[in-house]
Amino acid sequence: MVIASARREIMLQWRDGRISAVSLALAVACLATLFMGWLNYQDYSHDYAHFTEEIRDQWVGQGERHPHRAAHYGIYVSKPASPLSVLEPGLAPATGQAIWLNAHDRTTYSNPPSHDDIVAYTVMNMASPAAIMTVLGGLFALVLGALGIVREREDGVLRQIIAQGGRGSDWALGKLAGLSAVVAAPFLPILFLAGLVLVLTAEPSIRVDAALRVAGFLIVNAGFLLAMLCVGLIVSCLAKTARSALLIAFSFWIAVFIIAPRGTSAWIEAVHPTVDWEAFQAEIVTVFNEGYDDRPGYGVQLAALERDTMAEYGVERLEDLPVGFSGIRMIHMSDWSSEVSDRAYGDMRTLWDRQSRLRTYASMAFPYLAVRSASQNMAAADWPHFRAFSEAAEDYRRSIVRQLDEVIKDELRGEVWEMDSDASVWSRTEPFSYASPGAAWAIAQSWPAFLVLFLWAVVGVVILCQAAGRLAP
Repeated sequence: MVIASARREIMLQWRDGRISAVSLALAVACLATLFMGWLNYQDYSHDYAHFTEEIRDQWVGQGERHPHRAAHYGIYVSKPASPLSVLEPGLAPATGQAIWLNAHDRTTYSNPPSHDDIVAYTVMNMASPAAIMTVLGGLFALVLGALGIVREREDGVLRQIIAQGGRGSDWALGKLAGLSAVVAAPFLPILFLAGLVLVLTAEPSIRVDAALRVAGFLIVNAGFLLAMLCVGLIVSCLAKTARSALLIAFSFWIAVFIIAPRGTSAWIEAVHPTVDWEAFQAEIVTVFNEGYDDRPGYGVQLAALERDTMAEYGVERLEDLPVGFSGIRMIHMSDWSSEVSDRAYGDMRTLWDRQSRLRTYASMAFPYLAVRSASQNMAAADWPHFRAFSEAAEDYRRSIVRQLDEVIKDELRGEVWEMDSDASVWSRTEPFSYASPGAAWAIAQSWPAFLVLFLWAVVGVVILCQAAGRLAP
């Protein structure tokens, strides 16, 4: 009966010109946003290669100057785009893709995880295949499901099925299978072919990872549509009329897709408020100068450094040192600054982790939050991926500054500060190179979102079978 019900449902929906028109419109929207995503990806890939080359040329060709002034001159580093950005831009439109690195300041993305969903919704709007599939596809699934059973109760079909001894649960499962094919038709074939093209055109070194990410992207979005279809069918089992079923389905859509993202962000900010960014930076400066716990501030450390350095080299004056003390001082300053920064950002990451956990809790009730998180995760465009990039950029900044400070130490003597270096020094620094973490790492960061979607789909099917088993004409 399940197979027969599924075939019948597909045939009925196919013959309905309204459903065909809506499916065609959704497919066209998906193709249009896919085409725009592809153009944006190609433009960014070209700009990224040009940007990386230009930045390197500017760094090497900056002319003669003091090494520490060169560090203040700074350098930009940029995050390469994932091929899946064609399907899902994620947070990139809000966060940007480049970070400026300089001598002393740690630069990172400042938007907290509590803002991720609302930023993605308002900035991205509907300009991606992922948004079309989740927002409009979710509405499509809810409406089809909401009308799937109650309409046939009103037409008397349900009475005939029960009179012939048919099981309501089998009939509902057949409807679920048939409507799943109808809902998937405007999206999954197109996105499967697009994902295949993205994998085949990707760099050979990342093709396996890209294939895993495409598979994960399709699975989580298909699971979400299945969950929405189950919700619609459950509503259809319980509603008395098609009008009430549609009203409930639309109300659910508004709550999940419009109210939930903004409400969740407000709730998270109320429970775990994000620290004011200027106050956060000011606190770092204060700790740097005054110290923390049993660690003295920079002024006390500098006096001790002078004594220890003179004792190490057996001299009584800094002017008599056989190395450049200004380089030693800058190395120590950078190390202390990094220690203070790591401590402050560790506290900030703890806050961000708490915010992320609250959003996970909210996604249990509002699966749209989960599918957004999982979809962005597969596209390497969620908060964990941007944080991984910013941490790699920070490691690179520290290595560059350390290398330049070592030049000051090695090429000067005593307490002299002024010197000039040239391209022979700048060219010895390694260009920035970054590879996004693999798909396994990505899933490990966002596995709660995947679990929430899986549970919504499974529990939805179970509840649907129970509700359909109690159907009465």
